[in-house]
Amino acid sequence: MNATKRHNVLAALSERRLLTRIQFQFILLYLTAFLVFEGAIIGATFLFMRENVLGSAYHVIQEEWSQKIPDTLKALESDSENKTVEPAIDNKPEIVASWVVLPDGQYTSKDLALASAPGKLDSLFQRLAAQAAQSTGEFWRITYVGKVPVLTGAYPLFNREHKYIGAVLSAYSLKSVYGTVNTLLRVDMNVGLGSLVVLLPITYLLSKRSLRPIRGALQRQRNFVNDAAHELRTPLAILRGTLELAQAEDKLQAVREALSESVAETDYITHLVSDLSTLARLESGALPVTKSTIDVGKVIRDAVEDVRPFAQPKAISFELQGVDAFLPVFGDSNRMRQMLFILLENAIKYNVQGGKVAIALQRNRHEGKIAISDTGIGIPEEDLPHVFDRFYRSTRAENYAAGSGIGLAIAAWIVETHHGRIEVASSHGAGTTFMVTLPLMLRHRQQKP
Repeated sequence: MNATKRHNVLAALSERRLLTRIQFQFILLYLTAFLVFEGAIIGATFLFMRENVLGSAYHVIQEEWSQKIPDTLKALESDSENKTVEPAIDNKPEIVASWVVLPDGQYTSKDLALASAPGKLDSLFQRLAAQAAQSTGEFWRITYVGKVPVLTGAYPLFNREHKYIGAVLSAYSLKSVYGTVNTLLRVDMNVGLGSLVVLLPITYLLSKRSLRPIRGALQRQRNFVNDAAHELRTPLAILRGTLELAQAEDKLQAVREALSESVAETDYITHLVSDLSTLARLESGALPVTKSTIDVGKVIRDAVEDVRPFAQPKAISFELQGVDAFLPVFGDSNRMRQMLFILLENAIKYNVQGGKVAIALQRNRHEGKIAISDTGIGIPEEDLPHVFDRFYRSTRAENYAAGSGIGLAIAAWIVETHHGRIEVASSHGAGTTFMVTLPLMLRHRQQKP
């Protein structure tokens, strides 16, 4: 295996490892995002259901109070002077166990047993009674009797003079409520874990989809390097061969001709490197575009003057139509001039001796249309879809004139940056027309300079 092949293999392995690592990071990112979202949904659902289930427990105690408080309040007010209290004690387990406690700590009624919460309630209600004596309104607590969670509530009672005369204390077992909540939590957790079976293939597919732009960028980078190397290899080989011949030549005239050819090849390489640099900056987003209001007609006139020296050796004439009209475009005058130079240079390069280049500018509603036509060799129909691909050159174009195949790709990018369209129409041997359509600035539509 030679050095070039070994380098390509190592580069492919390095790229594959990079893509695998990026894909793994995408999978982790998507999986984390899914799990966080799912956890938020499950958590919110659990809290909502928990509050609703607990709400029923509060309602049970409040129903108890609505039945007991009026009679208790009436009895305490009528017996406020009676110091002897005969307590009513109930040993039967109650769904809601309640005590009625006086300010001095005595009680008038007392439930000793709470359904679904075996154990003594004395210490529980004694603590509640002490808190109720210090409170100005009802309050709630969740505590435990043994290992059973219990919801407790205290409702202080006041007479007409707003004097504290006792309190109604109640307790309700949350054993069944917590059982329901825990069952709901287990169901949510099982659903969450089960969803991983679905999430893993989904995140894998999403990661592959997310890698497409990266793979495309890497492929474009490889193509760029390969195409650049291919385009540079030929002129460098010619330049080296010419210089070697000149080195071995004794005649001054032959040396001069070799040097002249070498200068031409050097110019081509310089132009190619400049185009490659522009294309690289274009694709990386580093090519500056400074937009302002520009007159397309003036930019066309300037571009025509730029290319006139290239047209003189082939005696090519220019025909301008409508370029004196003021058509305002919001764009970069330097980039627009570069785009027009590329199109005009192509019109000259692939034109015939004594040919003609026609440039027409016209307004079509809110758009300005530029048409650049030549009387050159034309483009075969099968090559038309590829003329804006970088490094693409038809066989006929390669045989007719030197070129890199980058210019039209740059021109298309400049038009796209200005939110315009570029199209081509041609037939073999009958010339080519490039049409550029650009949006006009509406506020200047009817103005004159």
